Amino acid sequence: MQAAYTNFYWFIFVVVVVVFCHEIGHFIFARLFGVKVYRFSVGMGPILFRYKDSKDTLWTLSLLPIGGFIKMKGESILSDDTSKDSLASQSLVKKSLIVAGGPLANVVLSLLIFFCMFFMFDPRFKSSTIEYLPQESYIYKAGLRTGDIIASVDGQDVDNLSDIMRGTLFSEGDHVLFDIIRDGGLLRFQLARSAAIFENIKFLPNELGLFKKLTYSITSSAIYCYSASAQMISGIAELFKSRDDIGGPLRIANYSIQAATAGARSLAFFIAIFSLNLALLNLLPIPVLDGGQLAIYAIEGIKGSALSKKFKNALFGIGGMIVICVMFFAIFNDIKWLMS
Repeated sequence: MQAAYTNFYWFIFVVVVVVFCHEIGHFIFARLFGVKVYRFSVGMGPILFRYKDSKDTLWTLSLLPIGGFIKMKGESILSDDTSKDSLASQSLVKKSLIVAGGPLANVVLSLLIFFCMFFMFDPRFKSSTIEYLPQESYIYKAGLRTGDIIASVDGQDVDNLSDIMRGTLFSEGDHVLFDIIRDGGLLRFQLARSAAIFENIKFLPNELGLFKKLTYSITSSAIYCYSASAQMISGIAELFKSRDDIGGPLRIANYSIQAATAGARSLAFFIAIFSLNLALLNLLPIPVLDGGQLAIYAIEGIKGSALSKKFKNALFGIGGMIVICVMFFAIFNDIKWLMS
């Protein structure tokens, strides 16, 4: 029972971090442009914690970890409030930035996590010199020792751990030839072709400067974020073809628990992917989502005037029905998944 509670806490932690990040993005731009924020909430339902700041914003943490929101002055599509601190009185550009702030914050969170992971764990930043080698490890039993320098893999020179792993994975056959420099001499070992042979093996850091490490980490995190986004967009498109692939809170909880069980690095990676996924889903051009709001602002900008309240009300009604249907399929699929 204790383990079940602990696992559920990890799910709550993931949702709170990602939702808080999303809402704080909206909040920052709202405050920046002087828009009054009445409430900042993480979660739904009964309030567990509340705090009112000096600008009269009520910060709340609620019982159900299924989303969040900020309530701003003049945020209703039917609002005629023209006061300076109202959302309705802001220019289209400012309103767009406030709405886009949520997804933007989620993307920034993902980029920061990817950057930290590359900076701390990128195998390019490890040399080919073995620093620590457990005696129970496969390569120790094969004859390698602490202090050995891996000079080449299958005849290809290597300079860092990334080269070693790439050479191991992409070599032909079931075994790989390693040339090792030890005490000035050259030794050759034949090892199994698997990246798993390097688990729990530590390599000395290489002599890359801080500037190069920062540059590599920034570019790698940006490229990875772009690649992951492209895959997610493709996956979102597939969801419209197959309703069975839509997952809800139960599956998110399951993935959160699996990630937490695998360790801090896996949990951080899951948070980054979940945050990026939330950003992209919110940018879908569906009224009631951030993307739908942005689409309406874009149309109004091109048109040169606001859409009628009646038309916007109808759009938001349709958007609400779409979101409710998606939530229904997500919960239905979660229940099917749980029963199977």
